[in-house]
Amino acid sequence: MSNAMKYIYEINFIRGISCLLVLAVHVTATHYYGQGRTWDNLTIILNQLGRYGTPTFAVISGFLLFYQFRSKELKLISYAKSRFKKIGIPFLVWSAIYLIITVYIVRTDVYESFLQFIKFVLSGKSFYHLYFIAVVMKFYIIFPFLQRIKTKKQWIFTLIFSLLITVSAMLLREMNLPSSISEDIHSRSFLPIWIYYFILGGFLAFNWHGVKKMVKHFQIVWLLLGIIMLTWVILECVYLGSWNTLRWALLIQIPIYIMVVFVIFNLLSTSKRQKNKLFDYFRERIFTIGTYGFGIYLVHPLILFCMSKWLPNFVWKTIFLPITFSLALGGSYLLVKILERLPHHHYIITIPKRKK
Repeated sequence: MSNAMKYIYEINFIRGISCLLVLAVHVTATHYYGQGRTWDNLTIILNQLGRYGTPTFAVISGFLLFYQFRSKELKLISYAKSRFKKIGIPFLVWSAIYLIITVYIVRTDVYESFLQFIKFVLSGKSFYHLYFIAVVMKFYIIFPFLQRIKTKKQWIFTLIFSLLITVSAMLLREMNLPSSISEDIHSRSFLPIWIYYFILGGFLAFNWHGVKKMVKHFQIVWLLLGIIMLTWVILECVYLGSWNTLRWALLIQIPIYIMVVFVIFNLLSTSKRQKNKLFDYFRERIFTIGTYGFGIYLVHPLILFCMSKWLPNFVWKTIFLPITFSLALGGSYLLVKILERLPHHHYIITIPKRKK
């Protein structure tokens, strides 16, 4: 398969949007703590809308893996080396960096037992965002067993089965289980919670041409569903308060969100709008964020940590939210660009090549 076939602009666009959403979650959360653990309507709505970002990253992980190997033989040794180099080593490097911050700056103890410490690190608990990298590595482990799914019937069955697994895992989290079991089930890196989103990505990859046609022919329908979903989230925030990333509604909302972003990409990419410099500029900036998305995901908590320590308290009022978000995004992007210039930077951050 050629590089041109591997590069899919829609996926990089949605990765860029989702990266902004994840950043919105953590910037608004910093405002929440900066305002004395209180939400206002704007920050809580932005925080909850940002919750679409992480599950969508799980979908993208599945999409890219299954799309890459849908007509290509998987060589297990080279596959394992590639994934460890691109994800495993940066994960361990940043786990060490954030552990240093946690132990020597925040002054928080970690597990004294060596085995507990290893489990702590590999579960992505070194800092609040690394759990998802641990989830991605688990995706990579199970992928060789799933890449033999080739037919439409197999994919439909696998998607339904993965949904049942995720639903079962979510039900288990609501039960009163022994602490020894409950600790693992309630871990944010608990694989069954995420498996549906990973398989959904593979399902979209297998049916990619059909998905593109469906998005193109039913743009109005998807936009209307997006408006309904947005209204749903706003009403929930106003009347029910906040919720976390792992919730029931996202099982329905994430596929809709992905289709809506695909529609937005199509609207920005039509020949008529390509002549509009504003649309071009916006699209290119999202592409850039998508290209550097993994690096931004790794470093942005470090930037936010520095901002929370160095910026005056009044900055964390809601009126300054656009400024703090821009500083967090700009600082993260700048740090990634600096790291990119270091020798052997691929051991610190992974930046996928973008087709010009």
